[in-house]
Amino acid sequence: MTKTTFQQACEAYIEAHAQKRHYSGAVLVAKGSGRDDQEVLFSKAYGLANREWDVPNTIDTKFRIGSVTKQFTAAAVLRLVEQGKLDLDAPMSTYLSSPVFPADKGDILTAFLLLTHQSGLPNCTDLPEYESAIARKLHAAPVDTLAYFKDLPFEFEPGTKVAYSNSNYQVLTVLIETVSGEGWVDVLRKEVLEPLGLNDTGVEVSSKLLKHRASGYELEDGKIQNASYVDMGFPLGAGAMYSTVGDLHRWTVALAEPGRLLSQKSLDRMYNVPAVFPDPKNENTWWGCGLMCEMDATGLRRIEHGGSINGAFKRPASFSFLMCAGSFGRRSRSRGRR
Repeated sequence: MTKTTFQQACEAYIEAHAQKRHYSGAVLVAKGSGRDDQEVLFSKAYGLANREWDVPNTIDTKFRIGSVTKQFTAAAVLRLVEQGKLDLDAPMSTYLSSPVFPADKGDILTAFLLLTHQSGLPNCTDLPEYESAIARKLHAAPVDTLAYFKDLPFEFEPGTKVAYSNSNYQVLTVLIETVSGEGWVDVLRKEVLEPLGLNDTGVEVSSKLLKHRASGYELEDGKIQNASYVDMGFPLGAGAMYSTVGDLHRWTVALAEPGRLLSQKSLDRMYNVPAVFPDPKNENTWWGCGLMCEMDATGLRRIEHGGSINGAFKRPASFSFLMCAGSFGRRSRSRGRR
């Protein structure tokens, strides 16, 4: 298939999807295993960034990325590990003390168990209080979000199984601030975003103006409506970031190149190689640090993660380099889940 034929096929497929499912966003498809052999095969924006003013999306439109945030948080943690400020396998009580985090949990949990969803902490987005929590501007500091789940019992013995939980990455956000002595947004910017030139990626603050940000929408009974409000001070390192398809492409390329941002040793930990526990739904998949890893029958490894939050839904950013970012979210109680 020629590049032109491929582009035509992409165009036909996405246009049909956009018409049928109201897709509104941007798409980028590329191939290559590193900076030197990258080729963008297809890149185009669809639909409207703001439906009330008929403002079209562009390739530079910024969208919420939901749980794709987790891989950025994981990279920030691993940067602190490389600087000797943090040990992934040390008890959390080494860094977080009561009342910030209960000692009975801190003595058992480690950063690595949190990063790979082996903690047993209840998922905050599944709690009855979730809807009211995200609608209130009560989260003056990251530590405030831990109050919703930190004293609840473990759902399983830590380190014995895997269960996806956004709570893990809220705790990791507080951990980053504690061991660095800085705000997690500052650490993320200095240690991850600036070194890679990701100038169109950052942490969304609900009250601040953001140039080229898409408005968010939801489908309710087949009708388009404005997305329900979420206080972006709640998701933190689990889902509070925004980006563009171009920046997500640059980010994914950087994660495929040892030494660009993280050492080979850190990348091995990030990909959780060898895997400690497979995903319970598929023995050929496992959780890395902010990433889902999968091995196919030929031995080819695929690394990805999707994201969903009020007013946005992201398909996985993977090493096959298919990036989709959109301004439609799912209206459901667990919408910030993946």
